[in-house]
Amino acid sequence: MQRFMFSIFVIVMVFAATACMAADPGLVGEWQGPVTLHSAERGFSSTDGSIGIISILEQKDGAFHGEKTWTRNGKSRTEKFSGVISPDGKRIYFAGHDDGYFFGEILGPDEIVVYYLEDGDNPKAMRHQLKRIK
Repeated sequence: MQRFMFSIFVIVMVFAATACMAADPGLVGEWQGPVTLHSAERGFSSTDGSIGIISILEQKDGAFHGEKTWTRNGKSRTEKFSGVISPDGKRIYFAGHDDGYFFGEILGPDEIVVYYLEDGDNPKAMRHQLKRIK
């Protein structure tokens, strides 16, 4: 009976440890990939993703911050953001410090898809397939 209880304890601890690891995946790094979007100003468009990078600079206790950098009309722009990771470690949410909101899904250790929404003078919706730059 003691051996059975010990086995159950070990199994529960393994599942608990796995759940804790999944809840705070390592996202620090640079991410890049293709973008599909629609904006009121430009209509439908897509890119191969080479015009922008999302950099997650620091992560702690399910929260993170970073900056997105992109080029438009030959001009480079940067905006900082703050975000959080869902308790199950499968989704991310972050807000640009100037405008816009990202909602994302963590597909694997080196792959994320994010959805960006922005209202205002030029509303837009975007899907960004991101892979970690190595």
